[in-house]
Amino acid sequence: MADQQEALAVARRMAEQRVRLHLQRSMGKRQGSMLDICSTTVDGMPVTPPDLKLAIPAGEFGRPEDRQTFHIVELENPQDPTSMYVQLLFRETDLYFVAFRPLAPGVNPDSANGWFHFKQAEPIIPSFLNSHQINYGYGYINATNYQVGTGCLSDIYFCLREFTSANARLQSQQRRRVLMVCGLMLSETQRFMQMQREVIENIHANNGERQDITHLDGLIHDWGVESNRRVAAADHQHQHGGGEAPAAAPGQVVDYGLWVLKYNPHYVLPLIRRQLQQHPQPPFPPLTPRQKKQQLRRRLLQQRLRQLRLLQPHQHLHQQALYL
Repeated sequence: MADQQEALAVARRMAEQRVRLHLQRSMGKRQGSMLDICSTTVDGMPVTPPDLKLAIPAGEFGRPEDRQTFHIVELENPQDPTSMYVQLLFRETDLYFVAFRPLAPGVNPDSANGWFHFKQAEPIIPSFLNSHQINYGYGYINATNYQVGTGCLSDIYFCLREFTSANARLQSQQRRRVLMVCGLMLSETQRFMQMQREVIENIHANNGERQDITHLDGLIHDWGVESNRRVAAADHQHQHGGGEAPAAAPGQVVDYGLWVLKYNPHYVLPLIRRQLQQHPQPPFPPLTPRQKKQQLRRRLLQQRLRQLRLLQPHQHLHQQALYL
């Protein structure tokens, strides 16, 4: 009996370590992709893409896909490859978790059906996605009262896969907790070094308990303020603090090390202008006749593609798999 219990404990520890490795790999890929789409960098840190302010008639919100970009993270169950997986949709202008859907094997992952989005007055997901509203907003309410670490990703997967159009508006303590923890583990970890390291350390410790993060309450609400401070400091060539976060915040020390900064036009645009003035781009050489023809063909092709998208809207969303 003791041998069986020990074997189960070893298997559980190995499973949690696989979760940790896959989570770290996914975080690294998402951080790398932010460098590809960022509006600029500040001291090596990417700044999120801008939320474009378009001319929209009064009383209308416009289409999110016209001014924002998104990416998908997938949760899969490696122990049952025939089971469905869960796709999570994140907005790249602020890394918010905005929607999700369970997807059965064999279903086209590029289909637009089956999404569930948070309750909000204005549209928060691309208009071409067919979705149902759930009875939860995507903001945080006492988020740090929830715990992160061991078993959380499994909870997220098994809870969200049970959503259907019939039960989408039902509320429960489990659903509230899972949605909050999903934002903490997969959004806040992309913003703050300390949040990421505490989540990883909690899984690595594998003591069977999820860890309290009450001491990070102020941190997760200060991302915009701290981002503005970093950009302003870089613009005026001032030194600022912050850097590597402690592995598990010993003594509940709160570190403001950031992985990514939030775009604010009042802070970021002046910095970009000064960067261009200090390091102007060299002028492009004149195009050859052949290049002019190629440029014209590309413009005609882009115009044709835009017309086709109006007839059959479609948007490519970056996808990453994250195993349980």
